[in-house]
Amino acid sequence: MPLKLLIVGQLPPPYHGSNVMTKIFMVSLQKMGFEVSIAEKTFSMRLDEVERYSIKKLMRALVVTINLVRIFVSARTDLCFYFISIKPPTIYLDIMFLLLLRLKRMNIVLYIHGKGFRKFCKSSLLMRRLLKSPIISNSLGAIVLGERLKKDIDFFIPNDRLFVLPNCVPDIDSRVLCTQSTKVNCDKINILYLSNLMPDKGPIEFLKMAREVVDSGEPVKFILAGATTSESFQQEIDRIISDLKLKDNVETVGGVYGSEKERLFHESDIFVFPTHHEAFGLVNIEAMRAGIPVISSNEGCIPEVVIDGLNGYVVNPLNILQLSDRVLRLVCDEELRIKMGKAGRKIYEEYFTVEVYERKLEDAMRFFLKLRCL
Repeated sequence: MPLKLLIVGQLPPPYHGSNVMTKIFMVSLQKMGFEVSIAEKTFSMRLDEVERYSIKKLMRALVVTINLVRIFVSARTDLCFYFISIKPPTIYLDIMFLLLLRLKRMNIVLYIHGKGFRKFCKSSLLMRRLLKSPIISNSLGAIVLGERLKKDIDFFIPNDRLFVLPNCVPDIDSRVLCTQSTKVNCDKINILYLSNLMPDKGPIEFLKMAREVVDSGEPVKFILAGATTSESFQQEIDRIISDLKLKDNVETVGGVYGSEKERLFHESDIFVFPTHHEAFGLVNIEAMRAGIPVISSNEGCIPEVVIDGLNGYVVNPLNILQLSDRVLRLVCDEELRIKMGKAGRKIYEEYFTVEVYERKLEDAMRFFLKLRCL
């Protein structure tokens, strides 16, 4: 009889790192022969609902809560993987659900896609007590995305119960892409930003950097891609583009997905993701998959993915002059761009493909099943 696994998380939509990885995680476990079921805690159906409050969302949360309680009461499972949130109020619901699972005597593994637990606890004595309570601390263990993220949670889950499982993205057939697309603006260096348009993802810093680079006189074109999370923030981005006189230098393309997204990566020369608050950053390995250098932030485990000076640069995203300097280094040196792009592609192939993820996941399952038997 195959082991029964329960995943508590959210599948796309909306499309962001945690949701995308929940699906890859579920499919990978099924391929390994486990009997997998999922209990979805879907509070936001669209990006513009994330971190917003409304009567409609409150009603959906109530329905989701009732459904999850019903599933947990009747569940018969050998191991439960719980994608826990860090942001209130969702984390308080998570703790309530984890308490119910604990009362069911389930073996629980936390899957942690965010960061900020230690910082949150410094500002909230209640949260510190909750995380260090048996509800959380007696979990079988936890999955983290990188070595640097262990210190964020090791005060409530010790290191000997933590397993590092980096994210992944499926590879693509670049031969098909090459027949479908031809690079535009061949006389210019295309510099790409691609992420959901949220303040802490760094689109404003990208635009400020663009102004500095344009002023250098180098032949560049900036592409700002991503779905907006609010009309007011989109208006702010439009205003900044106008105020910085970047209308002729920045192309905004909105949300891009699937083959259109891959085409955009392959038509770009440099990828810039100056995020303020990120645990991993799937878009960075998507850029590495496409063989272009990455400039990103000293956030979360990004420095474990973007090796400063090898496949790109790691910067302080709020330091616009530093960000601009690293971009200009790559703009002015084609040989360096190609070298870093190839290094990024090699790192992707060695560490961040689905096949590598599945091999690591097999190790993770052995790790947690061994803890379960102790």
